[in-house]
Amino acid sequence: MTALLPEAPIFKATGVGCRFGGVIALDSVDFQVGPDEIVGLIGPNGSGKTTLLNVLSGIYRASSGSLEIDGKPSRFKSSRRLSRDHGLARTFQNIRLCPSLTVRDNVLIGMHSGFRWYDALWTGGRGSRERRSVERVEEILEFVGIADKRDEIATDLAYGDQRRVEIARALATNPRLLLLDEPAAGMNPREARVLVDLIKRIHDEREIAIVVIEHNMNVVMNTASRVMVLDAGLCIAHGDPKTVSSDPHVLEAYLGKRFRDA
Repeated sequence: MTALLPEAPIFKATGVGCRFGGVIALDSVDFQVGPDEIVGLIGPNGSGKTTLLNVLSGIYRASSGSLEIDGKPSRFKSSRRLSRDHGLARTFQNIRLCPSLTVRDNVLIGMHSGFRWYDALWTGGRGSRERRSVERVEEILEFVGIADKRDEIATDLAYGDQRRVEIARALATNPRLLLLDEPAAGMNPREARVLVDLIKRIHDEREIAIVVIEHNMNVVMNTASRVMVLDAGLCIAHGDPKTVSSDPHVLEAYLGKRFRDA
Protein backbone atom coordinates (compact mmCIF):
# COMPACT_ATOMS: atom_id res chain seq x y z
CA MET A 1 0.00 0.00 0.00
CA THR A 2 1.50 3.34 -1.09
CA ALA A 3 1.30 6.03 1.59
CA LEU A 4 2.35 9.06 -0.51
CA LEU A 5 2.94 11.05 2.67
CA PRO A 6 3.91 14.71 2.23
CA GLU A 7 7.55 15.58 2.92
CA ALA A 8 6.69 18.71 4.93
CA PRO A 9 3.17 18.48 6.41
CA ILE A 10 1.59 21.69 7.67
CA PHE A 11 -0.64 19.74 10.06
CA LYS A 12 0.44 16.40 11.53
CA ALA A 13 -1.56 14.56 14.17
CA THR A 14 -0.12 11.40 15.70
CA GLY A 15 -1.90 8.76 17.77
CA VAL A 16 -5.12 10.74 18.03
CA GLY A 17 -7.73 9.20 20.28
CA CYS A 18 -11.17 10.53 21.10
CA ARG A 19 -13.57 8.96 23.59
CA PHE A 20 -17.11 9.80 24.60
CA GLY A 21 -17.59 7.93 27.86
CA GLY A 22 -17.07 4.30 26.98
CA VAL A 23 -17.34 4.88 23.23
CA ILE A 24 -14.06 5.01 21.31
CA ALA A 25 -14.65 7.33 18.34
CA LEU A 26 -10.97 7.49 17.28
CA ASP A 27 -8.37 4.90 18.23
CA SER A 28 -4.76 6.10 17.79
CA VAL A 29 -5.20 7.63 14.33
CA ASP A 30 -2.28 9.24 12.49
CA PHE A 31 -3.15 11.99 10.02
CA GLN A 32 -1.22 14.62 8.13
CA VAL A 33 -1.66 16.99 5.21
CA GLY A 34 0.91 18.86 3.16
CA PRO A 35 0.58 22.34 1.64
CA ASP A 36 0.11 21.00 -1.91
CA GLU A 37 -2.41 18.26 -1.15
CA ILE A 38 -6.06 17.40 -1.47
CA VAL A 39 -6.67 14.54 0.95
CA GLY A 40 -9.85 12.49 0.79
CA LEU A 41 -11.23 11.06 4.04
CA ILE A 42 -13.78 8.30 3.54
CA GLY A 43 -15.47 5.53 5.48
CA PRO A 44 -18.90 4.25 6.53
CA ASN A 45 -21.21 6.25 8.77
CA GLY A 46 -19.90 6.30 12.33
CA SER A 47 -16.33 5.54 11.28
CA GLY A 48 -14.89 8.67 12.94
CA LYS A 49 -14.38 10.95 9.94
CA THR A 50 -16.21 14.00 11.28
CA THR A 51 -14.83 13.34 14.77
CA LEU A 52 -11.31 13.57 13.33
CA LEU A 53 -12.14 16.88 11.65
CA ASN A 54 -13.70 18.15 14.87
CA VAL A 55 -10.53 17.31 16.79
CA LEU A 56 -8.27 18.88 14.16
CA SER A 57 -10.40 22.03 14.03
CA GLY A 58 -10.66 22.48 17.78
CA ILE A 59 -14.31 21.57 18.27
CA TYR A 60 -13.63 18.33 20.16
CA ARG A 61 -10.78 17.74 22.59
CA ALA A 62 -8.52 14.79 21.82
CA SER A 63 -8.32 12.14 24.57
CA SER A 64 -4.78 11.30 23.47
CA GLY A 65 -2.26 12.05 20.78
CA SER A 66 0.00 14.87 19.68
CA LEU A 67 -0.10 17.64 17.09
CA GLU A 68 2.55 19.41 15.03
CA ILE A 69 1.90 22.55 12.99
CA ASP A 70 4.58 23.49 10.46
CA GLY A 71 6.89 20.93 12.04
CA LYS A 72 6.63 22.39 15.54
CA PRO A 73 4.92 20.69 18.49
CA SER A 74 1.60 22.30 19.31
CA ARG A 75 -1.32 21.88 21.64
CA PHE A 76 -4.74 21.07 20.21
CA LYS A 77 -6.10 24.62 20.07
CA SER A 78 -9.49 26.29 19.89
CA SER A 79 -11.20 26.79 16.54
CA ARG A 80 -10.72 30.55 16.73
CA ARG A 81 -6.98 30.32 17.38
CA LEU A 82 -6.49 27.71 14.68
CA SER A 83 -8.28 29.97 12.20
CA ARG A 84 -6.63 33.23 13.25
CA ASP A 85 -3.09 32.00 13.92
CA HIS A 86 -2.69 28.98 11.63
CA GLY A 87 -5.05 29.51 8.70
CA LEU A 88 -7.45 26.62 9.25
CA ALA A 89 -11.04 26.91 8.03
CA ARG A 90 -13.84 24.39 7.64
CA THR A 91 -17.38 23.77 6.52
CA PHE A 92 -19.91 21.47 8.15
CA GLN A 93 -21.97 18.48 7.08
CA ASN A 94 -25.11 20.39 8.05
CA ILE A 95 -25.06 23.84 6.47
CA ARG A 96 -24.69 26.58 9.08
CA LEU A 97 -25.68 29.89 7.51
CA CYS A 98 -27.20 32.89 9.26
CA PRO A 99 -30.83 32.70 8.10
CA SER A 100 -31.66 36.41 8.33
CA LEU A 101 -28.56 37.67 6.48
CA THR A 102 -27.75 38.12 2.83
CA VAL A 103 -25.15 36.11 0.99
CA ARG A 104 -22.74 39.06 1.18
CA ASP A 105 -23.19 39.48 4.94
CA ASN A 106 -22.76 35.76 5.60
CA VAL A 107 -19.40 35.88 3.84
CA LEU A 108 -18.39 39.11 5.60
CA ILE A 109 -18.82 37.27 8.91
CA GLY A 110 -15.97 34.97 7.87
CA MET A 111 -13.53 37.86 8.02
CA HIS A 112 -14.18 38.48 11.71
CA SER A 113 -12.09 35.47 12.72
CA GLY A 114 -8.97 37.39 11.76
CA PHE A 115 -9.76 40.43 13.93
CA ARG A 116 -7.91 40.92 17.18
CA TRP A 117 -9.11 42.85 20.21
CA TYR A 118 -6.86 45.83 19.48
CA ASP A 119 -8.41 46.30 16.02
CA ALA A 120 -11.36 47.92 17.79
CA LEU A 121 -9.04 50.62 19.16
CA TRP A 122 -7.81 51.69 15.74
CA THR A 123 -10.40 54.01 14.20
CA GLY A 124 -8.28 55.78 11.61
CA GLY A 125 -8.98 54.31 8.21
CA ARG A 126 -11.94 52.32 9.44
CA GLY A 127 -13.95 53.15 6.32
CA SER A 128 -11.04 52.07 4.18
CA ARG A 129 -10.85 48.71 5.99
CA GLU A 130 -14.58 48.15 5.55
CA ARG A 131 -14.32 49.03 1.88
CA ARG A 132 -11.48 46.55 1.39
CA SER A 133 -13.51 43.88 3.17
CA VAL A 134 -16.50 44.41 0.88
CA GLU A 135 -14.24 44.35 -2.18
CA ARG A 136 -12.71 41.09 -1.04
CA VAL A 137 -16.12 39.54 -0.47
CA GLU A 138 -17.13 40.54 -3.99
CA GLU A 139 -14.01 38.86 -5.37
CA ILE A 140 -14.71 35.66 -3.43
CA LEU A 141 -18.35 35.56 -4.55
CA GLU A 142 -17.21 35.92 -8.15
CA PHE A 143 -14.71 33.12 -7.62
CA VAL A 144 -17.29 30.65 -6.30
CA GLY A 145 -19.86 31.69 -8.90
CA ILE A 146 -22.63 33.32 -6.84
CA ALA A 147 -21.90 37.05 -7.16
CA ASP A 148 -25.29 37.57 -8.80
CA LYS A 149 -26.95 36.34 -5.59
CA ARG A 150 -25.04 38.65 -3.23
CA ASP A 151 -28.16 40.50 -1.98
CA GLU A 152 -30.39 37.45 -1.54
CA ILE A 153 -31.08 35.88 1.84
CA ALA A 154 -28.57 33.03 2.00
CA THR A 155 -30.99 30.38 3.27
CA ASP A 156 -33.42 31.13 0.42
CA LEU A 157 -30.95 29.87 -2.17
CA ALA A 158 -30.92 26.46 -3.79
CA TYR A 159 -29.09 23.82 -1.77
CA GLY A 160 -26.01 23.75 -3.99
CA ASP A 161 -25.71 27.53 -3.83
CA GLN A 162 -25.98 27.45 -0.03
CA ARG A 163 -23.00 25.08 -0.01
CA ARG A 164 -21.04 27.56 -2.09
CA VAL A 165 -21.93 30.38 0.32
CA GLU A 166 -20.51 28.30 3.16
CA ILE A 167 -17.32 27.63 1.18
CA ALA A 168 -17.08 31.34 0.33
CA ARG A 169 -17.38 32.22 4.02
CA ALA A 170 -14.55 29.80 4.81
CA LEU A 171 -12.41 31.36 2.07
CA ALA A 172 -13.02 34.79 3.61
CA THR A 173 -10.86 33.72 6.57
CA ASN A 174 -7.90 33.54 4.17
CA PRO A 175 -7.10 29.90 4.99
CA ARG A 176 -4.17 27.78 3.95
CA LEU A 177 -5.95 24.57 5.02
CA LEU A 178 -9.63 24.03 4.26
CA LEU A 179 -11.60 21.16 5.80
CA LEU A 180 -14.77 20.24 3.89
CA ASP A 181 -17.24 17.93 5.65
CA GLU A 182 -19.43 16.23 3.02
CA PRO A 183 -19.71 19.26 0.72
CA ALA A 184 -21.60 17.25 -1.92
CA ALA A 185 -24.26 15.97 0.50
CA GLY A 186 -27.70 16.55 -0.99
CA MET A 187 -26.33 17.68 -4.36
CA ASN A 188 -27.55 16.35 -7.69
CA PRO A 189 -24.96 15.03 -10.20
CA ARG A 190 -24.64 18.38 -12.02
CA GLU A 191 -24.08 20.28 -8.76
CA ALA A 192 -21.50 17.69 -7.70
CA ARG A 193 -19.57 18.17 -10.95
CA VAL A 194 -19.54 21.93 -10.36
CA LEU A 195 -18.28 21.27 -6.83
CA VAL A 196 -15.41 19.12 -8.13
CA ASP A 197 -14.33 21.97 -10.39
CA LEU A 198 -14.54 24.47 -7.52
CA ILE A 199 -12.45 22.29 -5.18
CA LYS A 200 -9.77 21.94 -7.83
CA ARG A 201 -9.75 25.68 -8.50
CA ILE A 202 -9.48 26.51 -4.79
CA HIS A 203 -6.49 24.21 -4.54
CA ASP A 204 -4.77 25.22 -7.78
CA GLU A 205 -5.49 28.95 -7.99
CA ARG A 206 -5.47 29.85 -4.30
CA GLU A 207 -2.84 27.31 -3.26
CA ILE A 208 -4.92 26.02 -0.36
CA ALA A 209 -4.49 22.53 1.05
CA ILE A 210 -7.81 20.70 1.34
CA VAL A 211 -9.18 17.77 3.33
CA VAL A 212 -12.54 16.54 2.09
CA ILE A 213 -14.88 14.06 3.78
CA GLU A 214 -17.26 12.68 1.22
CA HIS A 215 -19.57 9.74 0.52
CA ASN A 216 -19.78 10.69 -3.16
CA MET A 217 -16.87 8.65 -4.46
CA ASN A 218 -16.81 10.47 -7.79
CA VAL A 219 -16.01 13.69 -5.91
CA VAL A 220 -13.21 12.01 -3.93
CA MET A 221 -11.67 10.16 -6.85
CA ASN A 222 -11.73 13.25 -9.08
CA THR A 223 -10.14 15.60 -6.55
CA ALA A 224 -7.95 13.79 -3.99
CA SER A 225 -4.32 12.90 -4.55
CA ARG A 226 -4.31 10.78 -1.40
CA VAL A 227 -7.14 8.95 0.39
CA MET A 228 -7.45 7.73 3.95
CA VAL A 229 -10.15 5.27 4.99
CA LEU A 230 -11.53 5.05 8.53
CA ASP A 231 -13.68 2.27 9.95
CA ALA A 232 -14.78 2.10 13.59
CA GLY A 233 -12.25 4.76 14.56
CA LEU A 234 -9.30 3.00 12.93
CA CYS A 235 -7.40 3.70 9.71
CA ILE A 236 -7.86 0.61 7.52
CA ALA A 237 -6.33 1.90 4.28
CA HIS A 238 -4.23 4.81 3.05
CA GLY A 239 -2.79 5.64 -0.35
CA ASP A 240 -3.56 6.95 -3.81
CA PRO A 241 -7.23 6.82 -4.93
CA LYS A 242 -6.76 3.94 -7.37
CA THR A 243 -4.98 1.75 -4.81
CA VAL A 244 -7.47 2.51 -2.05
CA SER A 245 -10.54 1.93 -4.24
CA SER A 246 -9.35 -1.60 -5.04
CA ASP A 247 -8.24 -2.50 -1.50
CA PRO A 248 -10.25 -5.59 -0.37
CA HIS A 249 -10.64 -4.25 3.17
CA VAL A 250 -12.11 -1.01 1.84
CA LEU A 251 -14.43 -2.84 -0.53
CA GLU A 252 -15.70 -5.00 2.30
CA ALA A 253 -16.12 -2.13 4.77
CA TYR A 254 -17.44 0.61 2.55
CA LEU A 255 -17.26 0.77 -1.24
CA GLY A 256 -18.75 -2.59 -2.12
CA LYS A 257 -18.66 -4.71 -5.22
CA ARG A 258 -20.77 -2.33 -7.34
CA PHE A 259 -18.14 0.44 -7.13
CA ARG A 260 -15.30 -2.04 -7.71
CA ASP A 261 -16.92 -3.29 -10.93
CA ALA A 262 -17.98 0.20 -12.16
